[in-house]
Order: sequence, then C-alpha cells, then structure tokens
Amino acid sequence: MEQMGFNIEVKLLRENVIAPLSKLFESKDKKDKKAIIIEFECEKEKIMIKEKDSSNVMFMSIELDEGIISDYTNDLKDDEISKIAFDLNKLQDILTDLTGIISFELDSENKRLILKSGAYTYELGLNIVRKDKKHPELESTENSIDIKGQELYTIFKKCSGINKFVDVKLIAETDDSDFLLSFIARESGTNTKVKVELNEFGVSKYNAKSDCSNAFDTFNTGFLDLLKESVGKMPTIRVFMKDNYPLLIHYEIIEGHGKVILGVAPRLVSE
Repeated sequence: MEQMGFNIEVKLLRENVIAPLSKLFESKDKKDKKAIIIEFECEKEKIMIKEKDSSNVMFMSIELDEGIISDYTNDLKDDEISKIAFDLNKLQDILTDLTGIISFELDSENKRLILKSGAYTYELGLNIVRKDKKHPELESTENSIDIKGQELYTIFKKCSGINKFVDVKLIAETDDSDFLLSFIARESGTNTKVKVELNEFGVSKYNAKSDCSNAFDTFNTGFLDLLKESVGKMPTIRVFMKDNYPLLIHYEIIEGHGKVILGVAPRLVSE
C-alpha cells in the first residue's frame, strides 16, 4: 500500500501554515465558519500548499522541505493520490491546545489522515481533490526590493486606515528619483492622504536589471491588510512588482527550509 507520512512541530505548523491560510480565507462574518478545503501536494522531498481566496484576488504558496517535516516518507506513485484535500477548520480544531510534535500518516485506502500527538489520535476524513482547481503560475519579476517585514507591516496598516485602495510605485531608474518604492493612499472626498517613500537607506537590497521599467499599480488595502501579520514577523521579505501584474511578496521561514509566496492582484480599471 502506498504511504505518506511526516512529523512536524505543532507550533510551527500553526503559526507558519494554518494562521496564514486562515487569514487568506477569513470571512467578514466571524460566525460563518464554512468548510475550507485546502490541498497538500506531496512531492518526493517536500510538501506544497497552493491556495487562493474565493474572489481570485489573493493567493498563497507554502513550501516545506525535510528541514521542517521530519521522518518524511513518500512512496506515492499516483498523481491523484499525491494531492490530499481536507477541511482547514477541522485541522485547526485538532491542533487547539496541542504542543510538541504531531505526526501525519495517510491512510489512502480509507481516505483519511491519521494524526497522532502524545496520547491523542485523530482521524481526519479527506475530501475530493478538485481536478479543475487551477492556481496562477507566476514568475518572479525583474524589479525587486528587500525590506524589513515590520516596515511593510506598518505601511499596510497605515494605508488601510485611509482608503480602500493604495497606489504602489516601484522605481527602476533611480537617477532622477529620490525614492525606490512608494505607497500613497488618499481618503475619498477629503484632502487627507498618507504617503510612504522608501529610499536606498530604507530598504535592505535593491535588484533591477538595466532594461527594467518603472512599475505602477493600485491594490486593494483590505487584502494587503490580511497579509500584514504574516510579513510583519519576518526579518526580511522581498517585494516583486511590474505593471499589470500581482504584487508578489517572498519570504523564508525556519532557516530557509520553508518558502512562502504571497500575491495580490492589482485593481482592474475598466477603460
């Protein structure tokens, strides 16, 4: 029988996987706790989770390798079996009040995950993997800036308090400009606005090829606000941007053994 299993620290799983995914699917109605079906893609040396919100505006990709998932075994051969789907809310409930290490073992024959932590054993029923579920295959753009996570957290927080949308501009040609990255949010119907301009001293690293052009787009601050807690905990994150393309945020967890990509699509402006 084909097998898949691994061990992972509960706190690590809760903070770096469950919490960000919960934010991605967060409902305005706190009492509305619908089933949230997520999919784990079990590859030979790592586990991938790729999800997007219901409006297709925000997406998240989380990759965990053997530096995080210990005792990882995977002899799955069927592509359909290598993807497992289950309710995120049920997993979150299982992890409540647990500490230490929790083990995951796939019972493919009975379509369930068996989770063990200390004296507790849980059986989590699997859902049907959607064959029509597609995720954006986004390449990293040429323009990027490394910035402290706490800095970006503060920017998202300030902008979301002013307007529903924020203008973001990334400068590729710096000779004629005093800043590299700017955020501007304007309050509707008033002269109130917040502007944040980061120069070369406000970022850790700047990457751009000589043929890159300046990038400018408008993004929904509500979705950016959902990302702020995730990025705020990271010492350094990398922001990628180009015109008419999602704002991409990359960061690593657990000494590079986990990789996270967050993305927000720009506002569509009808011509």
